[in-house]
Amino acid sequence: MSVSEGMDVARIRDIARRLQTEAERITTVAQTGHQSLSTLVGAWEGGDSERFVGDWEVAGRRCQEAAQSLHTFGAALIAQADDQHEGSSGSGAPARGGGGGGDGVGSGNPDITDDQKGDSTYQDLDGPLVDEDGVEPDDVKQGALGDCWLISSMRGIAGTPEGAEMLEDNITDNGDGTYDVTLYRDGEPVVVTVTGEVPVGPDGEPVYANNDTSDRELWPLLFEKAMAQEFGGDYHDLDGDWPAKAIEAMTGNDVQTYDEGLLPWDDKDFPDAASMHDQLEDGGVMVASTNGDGEKSSDGELVSNHAYTVTDVDPDTGEVTVQNPWGAGYPPITMSHAEFEERFARLDVGTTK
Repeated sequence: MSVSEGMDVARIRDIARRLQTEAERITTVAQTGHQSLSTLVGAWEGGDSERFVGDWEVAGRRCQEAAQSLHTFGAALIAQADDQHEGSSGSGAPARGGGGGGDGVGSGNPDITDDQKGDSTYQDLDGPLVDEDGVEPDDVKQGALGDCWLISSMRGIAGTPEGAEMLEDNITDNGDGTYDVTLYRDGEPVVVTVTGEVPVGPDGEPVYANNDTSDRELWPLLFEKAMAQEFGGDYHDLDGDWPAKAIEAMTGNDVQTYDEGLLPWDDKDFPDAASMHDQLEDGGVMVASTNGDGEKSSDGELVSNHAYTVTDVDPDTGEVTVQNPWGAGYPPITMSHAEFEERFARLDVGTTK
């Protein structure tokens, strides 16, 4: 792809992000229509109902096609902006994060979300990058940002021996107040260099990723910051997405997604309990996303439109245990595999091997 002359790179990237945001909104509209149609089909039978469903199939597919087109256009603009940035800077550093050797230092800290700007400032925090126990799932909980998709994925990766080692190996203290965080773009490693400052509230606590222990480790906060820098440059860019995106970005491995089909009678076809158990035992990462109905599980309440880490699957009983990324105050929730399929709309499955 050729370099575009006279390009306002920052503006082009902003337009690209807006296009991709609109793509996500159209996808949400299609999903909402699908959920509403499921209710409608149960209350309306006959020829007119069948014709309506047929019309929706066409409209729903057009929504998905439009969303895909907008996302593709956005990606093309980002690629053009990357080419322009690389051509004008004379370095081989990718524009959205950086290349090897720490060349990915951003021009500034990711912008703080509007709801936190008034009370939050960037500050350096005390604490080890990783403590003597190494990387663990309980090192991180979700803060005042809608990035459950990221935090639940981070916890899932940290919950495997291979993933914990990968996360620890992929963050390096440069000794000058900056850190190199290795993420993955299309399976290839990308080094994102961030400063050690993170948004902190009036109480001195991080407003985004944090943990429940007095011995705070910095690795989760810096991974979250690197993701914000990589995926647009603002913390707002992390506000709502799918776990597959986070798992791929932090492991470099492909993700299998199981979700509801376009039509009401399409089955999610989640893996059975035995398969889920085997995948978890073999370094798997599973993050499940709830429906928007806010229904309760048999052993605790599930939050609507929220991502949970699958932490255990009993191969004998088939029970599935999930963990809310909000921290220790939210105990694990266990339910039957059938109930798991009913309560969750989507399951993203990756691997740390």
